[in-house]
Parts: sequence; C-alpha cells; structure tokens
Amino acid sequence: PPSPAVSPPSTTSTPKVLAQTRRSSSRVVPEMFREAEEAVPALPTQGGVERSHCDLRDLYRGVPAPEGGQGKEEEEPISTTTLARWAREPSTDAAKMVSQRIVPLGGDSELLMEMKTFLEDDPNALSGPRKRVKSRKVVLTSDCIDDLVLHWGVSRDEPGQWVLPPENIFPDNTTPVNEIAVETPFRATEGCFGKDQEECVALQRVEVNLPGEVEGEAQGKELMGISFVLRKQDNSAWFKDQENGHSNFQLTFTSKGIKDAMVERIVRAETGPWWTLMHRCDMCNSLLDPVLQGKHPEEQMIKLFVWMRLSAIKQLTWQRNYNTKPKDLSRAQNDLTLRFADIFKSHSNMREIVRMFMTTLGRGGEGGDGQRIRDEILNIMHKHHIGEEQKYFIEQWHQKLHNNTTPDDIVICEAYIEYLKADCNLEAYWKALEAGGLSKERLASYDRPIRTEPIPRMHIKDSLIHDFSNYLAILKKVHSGADLDICVEKVQDFSSDKLKHLLSFVQQRRQDSDVLPLIEAAIEARCQLRQHGMTDPNCDRWKVRELLYLDVALEGIVRLAIERAPKEVSLEEGMQAVSLVAENLCLSSHLSSHELVLCLNSWRRLQQVPAEQRSGDWALQAKATLDRMSYTVSQSADKFMVTMQPTAEHIGLACGCEEWTVKLFTEEVIRSGPAFPLSLLLQRVDPQLRGLAGLGAWQVISPEPTAGWVHCVEDLHTIQHSVFPRPTVVLARRVSGGEEIPAGATAVLSGSSVDVLSHSAVRARNSKVFFATCFDEAVMDQLRALDGQVASVSVAGAEEVRVEQLAELPASTQQSGTENLEGVKLSMKIPPPCSHYALPMEDFSSDNVGAKSRNTLILHQSLGGGKLPEWVRLPCSCAVPFGAMEQVLGLPENAELATELEHNVAAIDTSSEDALAESLARCRATVRYLEVPQEMRVELEKCMQGAGMYTPQTEDQWAAALQALTGVWASKWTERAFISVRNVGLSHADLRMSVLVQEIIPADYAFVIHTTNPSTNDSSQIYAELVLGLGEVLVGNFPGRALSFTCQKTDLSNPTVVGFPSKSVGMFIEQCAIFRSDSNGEDLEGYAGAGLYDSLPMFEAHEQYIDYSNQPLIWDQEYRTALLSQIAQVGLSVEKALGSAQDIEGVVRNGEIFVVQTRPQV
Repeated sequence: PPSPAVSPPSTTSTPKVLAQTRRSSSRVVPEMFREAEEAVPALPTQGGVERSHCDLRDLYRGVPAPEGGQGKEEEEPISTTTLARWAREPSTDAAKMVSQRIVPLGGDSELLMEMKTFLEDDPNALSGPRKRVKSRKVVLTSDCIDDLVLHWGVSRDEPGQWVLPPENIFPDNTTPVNEIAVETPFRATEGCFGKDQEECVALQRVEVNLPGEVEGEAQGKELMGISFVLRKQDNSAWFKDQENGHSNFQLTFTSKGIKDAMVERIVRAETGPWWTLMHRCDMCNSLLDPVLQGKHPEEQMIKLFVWMRLSAIKQLTWQRNYNTKPKDLSRAQNDLTLRFADIFKSHSNMREIVRMFMTTLGRGGEGGDGQRIRDEILNIMHKHHIGEEQKYFIEQWHQKLHNNTTPDDIVICEAYIEYLKADCNLEAYWKALEAGGLSKERLASYDRPIRTEPIPRMHIKDSLIHDFSNYLAILKKVHSGADLDICVEKVQDFSSDKLKHLLSFVQQRRQDSDVLPLIEAAIEARCQLRQHGMTDPNCDRWKVRELLYLDVALEGIVRLAIERAPKEVSLEEGMQAVSLVAENLCLSSHLSSHELVLCLNSWRRLQQVPAEQRSGDWALQAKATLDRMSYTVSQSADKFMVTMQPTAEHIGLACGCEEWTVKLFTEEVIRSGPAFPLSLLLQRVDPQLRGLAGLGAWQVISPEPTAGWVHCVEDLHTIQHSVFPRPTVVLARRVSGGEEIPAGATAVLSGSSVDVLSHSAVRARNSKVFFATCFDEAVMDQLRALDGQVASVSVAGAEEVRVEQLAELPASTQQSGTENLEGVKLSMKIPPPCSHYALPMEDFSSDNVGAKSRNTLILHQSLGGGKLPEWVRLPCSCAVPFGAMEQVLGLPENAELATELEHNVAAIDTSSEDALAESLARCRATVRYLEVPQEMRVELEKCMQGAGMYTPQTEDQWAAALQALTGVWASKWTERAFISVRNVGLSHADLRMSVLVQEIIPADYAFVIHTTNPSTNDSSQIYAELVLGLGEVLVGNFPGRALSFTCQKTDLSNPTVVGFPSKSVGMFIEQCAIFRSDSNGEDLEGYAGAGLYDSLPMFEAHEQYIDYSNQPLIWDQEYRTALLSQIAQVGLSVEKALGSAQDIEGVVRNGEIFVVQTRPQV
C-alpha cells in the first residue's frame, strides 16, 4: 500500500533522567506538530473597523501554562529524607494522626510537624455512640545538628493568635519570655528505622499537650492550636515558615470548622463590632504580599476575590459603627487598585484574577478626589439655598456622604437625577433605586440613615440636574471603576489617534442593534490597550490601572452586546460572532488563552473556506473545533466552581449573607464574565453545524435495549464505586471516558462527548449496558425530569434514542454485573510460581505471562509465517513474569514493606469514594517503594539486549526503568481496577501481574482498531480512532474526541470519517522502554479487563497543545485517506491472521505502521 503523503521527520535524542524521577520529554515533539508559525487573521466584519494584526499567541508566551490534559495523575515520588522516613514509622501511641507536614529549616535540616488527637467515648451523647476529643498533641521533630528552642504561644480565639499558654500545659523546662509567649528547648532523642531498629539517627523533639473538648462554662474556650517560631539556642538564627511567605508557623486543629487561617481572619473582621469599606480595602492590601509569597497564591487570591465580590454586591456591610472621611476611603481604594496594577504588571499568571478584582472596586484617588465628594455636596446645597436640616432628604444624604460615602451614593445620585427628570415623580426615584439594588430598608440602615423622600424643587430642577450630573461624575471617579465614559476620559491624554477613534466609535454605537461592528471595535480597542503599555512591566502603575479599568469596561460592552443580540442568526454571522467573542475571551483569560487561541486559529481557517467548497467534512471539522472551545469554556467554569464556591459559602454563612446569593455566587460570577457570551454563541451555532454534518441529537455507543429507575448525577466518577440495588438508568452530565460503569447500572446517558473506544465505552459494551451521548441540552433537561421514575431506553433508527416512562420495570431487565455474562462463571487462574525475574519472548506461555504478552508472540509468529504483510512493524519485547512482584516482596530487604502492604490491603475501606481512594493509594505507595534486587536487573537487562530493544545504560536510566516497573505492579490497586474486579465477582486476591516490556515507539499518530464495529456489531465494517502523538491520549482520561472513521472490509481504499479530533493535547516521548501491565485478570472469556492497570514508560511523556489549523491530517484529504486506508488494512490483516475479531493498538512513525498489541475483541 502507498505510504502516507506526508511523513513527519525523525526525532531522536539521548535520554537522561534524574534518579527516581520520570522526567518530561519536552524536546521530542515532531516538527509537524508544533504550532503554526503565524496566527490565522480574523475575517473583517462588514461595516466594522480596520483590524490590526494582533498575534494572540503573545498572550500566553511567558505565562505559566495550565495543565493541558487530565490524564492519570502521577503519584509523587516517596521522599527518602531522614524525617520523611521517620514520619512513615508506626506511631507508638494510640493517638489519631490529624496531619503531618515537613518543612525546610535551612541547609539540609527539616522540621516535621505532627498534630494528633486522643479520642474517648462521649458519655453525654444522646443520639447514639460518638467519640469526643480527650486531648490534643503537637509534636515537633527536627534533624538539625544545632540545638533548637521553640518560641511559642497558644491560639484560643483565632488561628495565628499569640496568647500566653497556661502553666498546666508547659512542657519541661518551659520559661515565659513576655506577656504572650514562652520558650521550650528541644530535647535530644534518636530515631531508629527498620524491622530490627538497626539504623538510628540523632533527632531532637518537643511535645505540647493541649486539652480536648471542654464543657460547661469553659465551652468554646478550648485552645485551637499554637503559633510559633524556632531559634537556635545560641540565637545565631531564627526560623519561620519558608513555604508561607516566611510567616510564623501555625498549627490549628479544626474542631471549630476552621479551614483557612486567612479566611477566618476575614470573617473575624467582618463580624466585629465596627467595620467599613475603607478597612476592608486596607486589610485586603495587607494580605496581598503574604498571599503572593506563600503556597498556592492563585488559590488564595481567588479567596480574596470572593470576599471583595461579596462586598461589591452589597452582601457585606460597607459601614458599621465607624465614620470614614471620604478622602480616607478614596485613599484606601486608590492604594489597593494601584497595588493590583503592580501585580498585573509583574505577575502574568495573575492577570485574569486581577481583572476580576477590578470589577469589584472603585478606583479611588488621592485625598483631594475623596474630599471633593464631601465639599461639592455642600457647594450645591449652598448654591441653591437648601437648608441643612435633618428633615430634608438632601441633608440626610449629605450627612451620610460626610461620614461614610460608599458606592451606594452613585445609585442614590442617579435616582435623584431620574426623579428630577421625571418632574419630581417619586415613582421614578424608587424605580431607579430598586434597579441599583437599594431598598427603603437599606437607606434606613446607614449609621446616618436616609428616611425621607426628596421634595419637589421645580423652580430649580434644571439647574439641579446639571449640578448633580457633575456630582455624579465625581462619585464615579472615586467609587466606579469600569464606567466606560469615566475610563475613556482618564486615558485621553496618552491615547493614540486610532485608540481615540475606536473609543468614540464604541461610545456612540454602544446601543446599536447591529452588534458585530460594535464588538469588533471594542476588541480592536482592547488590542490597542496592550500596545499602549497595559502589560508592560515598565509602564507607570497609574497608567496601567487606567488602561486596565478601560479594558474591563470594553469587555463588558462585548458581553452586553451578545446578550441583547438576536438569537436567530445565519451560520456566517454566528461563526463571525464566535470568532470575535472567542478573541475577547482570549484577551481576558490567561487560564485558557493558549488553547482558545489554537481553537480560534482552526475556526478562522474554517471561515476562510468558500461556501461552495464546504462539504460534510468541513461541518465535522467545525463541529470538532466548536466542541473543543465548549470544553475549554466549561473547564474554566468548573475550576471557578471548585475554587470559589466553598469560600463563598464559608464567608457567606459566617457573615449572614443572603442564602440565595451565596448559593448562586459562582454561577453569577461566571455569567458576568467574558466566557458566558461565548458559551451562549456556541449553543446557538452548534445545532446548525450538526445539521450540516448530518448528525442527530445522539451518539449511540452501546446499543443494548434496557430499562431501570432513572438516577441523575453531575459526574459519573462520583458514583463509579456504587452498587445499585435495583436496575438503574444513570443520567450523568459529565463522563470523561475513564470511569467504571457502576454495578447495577443498566444504562448511562451523558451530555459529554465520549470516545467510542474509551474505557467507559468498552466497559458498557462488555457489561451489556446501554450507553449513549446526547448533544441536545434541552433533551437532557427533559430526561432529568424522570429522576426517580422507571424508564426504558432503546435505539430508534440511526443514531436516535428512545426513552419512555414506564409504570413498572419489565421482568426481563438485568443489571450490570455477572448476571450479564450469560452464565459464564468468571475466575482468574492463579499461575504457578516462576523461578525467573525476566523472560525472552520465545518463552512466553499462559503459565508465566498474560494474554497481552502471548498475543505479541503470536503476532511475531504470524509476521514470520507470512500471515501479516511484511510492511507491518512489531516492537521488540520481553517480559517480567507472574510471581516476580511476590518474589521481590519476599526478599529480606523488603520484609518491612511486605508487612506494611499486608496491613494496608487488609485495611482497604470501601465505605466511601474518598475512603477507598485513600486506602488504595496507601497500597500503591508501599509497592512503589519496593527495592528491586540486582539479580532481577541483570536478568531483565539480558532479555532486553537479547530482544534487540532499547536498554538503559546509566544508573539514572535504570532507576527510571525500575520505578516504572514498580509503578505497574502498584497499579493492581487502582480504584478503577479494584471496582471493576469487585463488580464482576472476581477475587482481587487472585490477581497476579506480569509486565510486558517493549521498546516504545515515539509515535506521530496512535490508533485503536476494532475489526467489528462496536456500536453496530457490524462484522463487515472496521471502526478505528486515531490521535496525534501517543495512544495514552486515546485510551486514557483525556478530554475531547479522537478522529474516528469506519471502513468497509470490501473497500479499504474509501474510509469514511465519522468525526474529526477535538483532543486538547498530544503526548510525545523520546526513545525508551515501556512497561505494560499484563495481568491474569485481562481478556477473560466475556470480560475485557484491559485498560484497568497502568502501562508506564521510563520517561514521562511531554504534553503539547495541538494546533489543528496546520495539520495535514485535517486539511489534506489525500494524505488523510491514504493513512486511514493503510490503518484499516492493518486491522483486516491482523484479524485474518488470528482468526477472530480483534482489538488492536498501534502507532504510526515516519510513515511506518507498528502494531503494538492486539487482543480478541469482546
């Protein structure tokens, strides 16, 4: 067969790894998969403005990249420092460990901080047995060679507090040093390791015992922890917490529900006896440096934003029992907003969150700006002879302004102007107040309350409108940040003529019904702001702040324009709107700008295809790009929900915020942000593209008709460990493709796009569970109304699904599990002991290796026997047999770990998802720490060299190889494997793990072939999926879809593309060895266990965002057809050679096709 029309160049490099570390192969991305050299330009909008070429890739260059994929998380390598080993030693007391943390002290020294609780039965429990905290203990251990002294105080009311400890908790030799702190010297001790405690090291330690839960009058006054620093006994050095901005160490027990010391400090301030907006701004300013210098700064910044957002939406008081001069508030706002401008310049990864902060703050100003608020109201009153008597509305307002001006004053001023314009109609006054979120009760709640209504002053109405309009501008300059007109005025002195023209265009046409020219002008203006220095680290902070406020205002113009735009638009108009609004989001969000820019490149290239040349493939390409955009937007929303909502609920509950506001907090943040209008547009364009591509509302993945009780969930992952007691139809908003099908489920209907060959899809077909994806959110909403009801599910015509409510469950309905295996009794054969640590391929048999290795041998024999075309390539292979892990566990040097593993396995906790995950993780961690004997390394090296495959050469490379091997062994205890084995009634204790060792092929493309179409069971049709880079992106838990195609076995030269790729990333790697799991629990009759266990390369693969705008696979039809035809021919050849339908994995490298492994298709 012909080779693909375009062959990517070969890339090789010398592998290097650090000991015990799998490093990223960041230099091995083939040239053809690198980003396009030039961004695709935007198409002009008719009637719009002239666009400059704004290379959006500059937005993410130099910005720390977000995680590209969501594959399997690598477990952190186990630390081998002295204190890390000591922390893993069994405890000698009966205490429950609350937390352990190791921090550096300088040089090679560390500090181990342990918090423990002692529990006892609570004799006063009324509702049933419960435990209470009898006492608490803080244990500090260090390996520092110099004598240390603990300088400490206790925390009673708040984390970080310093209170003099009571004498009854003083450790020996404790001495008070001032009114809030005492000092206690560490005492010398030693730590001994190993089963016989034969290895000992010098340590020093101090223990502080704190009381437990108390009752009666003392209730609520228990000690919540300690605050401390350390010093050397000779005073030559002091030690603080290096990982938290060199702040004091804090150890806080959480019995009071305290989750974050910073948030608790905020809550205490907000619920204190006095507080104002000025104090809030000053406190926020004071917290910024510790946040930026501490751990997880982005997460902490988001918590600060939640706080300031709750303030901006009037859920937190702006003034309580404290009078603030306007100039003081103006100064506080000015200082804080300029500080944010500094952060925006210097911390590129913080730009998105800083922009969000700016939506919550007025810009403030120097003292004179705030003072004008106080002075000008008096000038207006004196000019118009308005008396300073409390009975008048204006005087009551004046008193409020004099003592505590707030952003509410903008609304009050606007309402008063509307009142005057309406010929002193009070209805207009109250309507304007209500629109601004002010009620009669709020006006009366001020320390200087406003209880009276305005009185008519018709004779001076016009003059008052003029004066208060000017006064409104003064208020907005201080309290309003992103008011467009104020922002434009602020930048006039340093704006170019082009920027001035654009801003004038936006101001004049901000209410136009034809929104595309307006949006285009706003976006071009935003691009110009960057040319004016907004992101320049050397730009003046004041100028950056004003440009930033203007940028926020222009973003708001785009959002409002889309929200009022007609919903019914042509495809051309919809695609142009998506192009513009996606660019708008790129300009706002560093978190997703990289991937969005790549989506935008593909989208704009699709726009450039003339209408008469747009085929069904064009629509499928556009749909794939739209899906990728949609995922990127939803991923950003999900991150906000995870990071913001808990903080909003914590502060909201503590501060008495309105329940509905707190509940919808993150949703409202998202709706008011730049991602929301793009989401709206994508929803409008999606049905048009689906129609052009001939796609229905459903994709059927597993077509087994069934019935059950409907159960709605957000994410399938959250219930994959569940066992449903009755047949259940699961409706899940999100399915990643990597989950197990819950036991008892008869169907899974999802709103997420899932690969037909993903793990979840294979599991569903294996268990005869109906599985389908719905692309119509309205249909999914209708189905969710059936929650708790009985329904049947079946296929109705091509790619359509029928769901019908039933009065009762049909008697024939079966649940997923062993019942669906048609009477086949599953069991795992326990292989006999093997005397070898490694085996050459010719020695593979069912007694020593799994089906994966045996099939590899059969493939090699078929190739040699002429059953496969000679152009099919096979990787070199050897194996680590069954029983090798058990042999290694039985070695004297691993005796302690063997005991630990036995204990951890016995302690596996299936009571909840979190408990199961935690207990299985302990098992995996123990196995990964096994010491592999030299004898095994020698045997493995001999087999690898004998196979002619890549063999590690250095100690570092061997360390990486053996780490990958133990990682595969450890995958016996993954959640997915444990749940799957349990769900089909197999015994996990019978599972044995051999490991197929192969030379990894640095793939240009990876594919999976099913030689019988799995969605239709059509044996005359091949179905395959293909991704760029390694196959882990295809079979792992990575978002997006692969390129999928079908091919009739009688016409291999004409493959039909079913869907184009929308995977975010490709994975690339340099030459090395890969260790593939090959257990005795895979490929059993009627049960496909493949994919449950890990396959790990020596070196960590590098994730690269994929730019589909320059890929020949997408744009070169001749190249694509030749490649897919060749892959289909491989599938048919392997099927004929092995005599049954096959599930085949392979790769393409430099135009050559390698079959990596095959197994019977289940």
